[in-house]
Amino acid sequence: MSKKKQIQNEQPQSTPQENEPPKAKPPEETEQETIEVLALVDNKTFGLKCGQIHNVPVDVVDQLVSAGVVDGEQAAIASGKRPEKEAD
Repeated sequence: MSKKKQIQNEQPQSTPQENEPPKAKPPEETEQETIEVLALVDNKTFGLKCGQIHNVPVDVVDQLVSAGVVDGEQAAIASGKRPEKEAD
């Protein structure tokens, strides 16, 4: 057997646990503060649908408002909410 093959055979095999990426933190540890807004256009990045109310991270609301993607005014949010049906 050549030295090259012998060296390759001597290298320890890594176990699957050693090569696994670090696990993500549970949602309760990574939750961000959000604010309710009305989506003015669809936005795939934040999963927004035009005309619907969504909760988006507080740290990006100003950017989305200035880009015309969402409206955070209470009147706009109220207009996007559907009235609840009264029970008979």
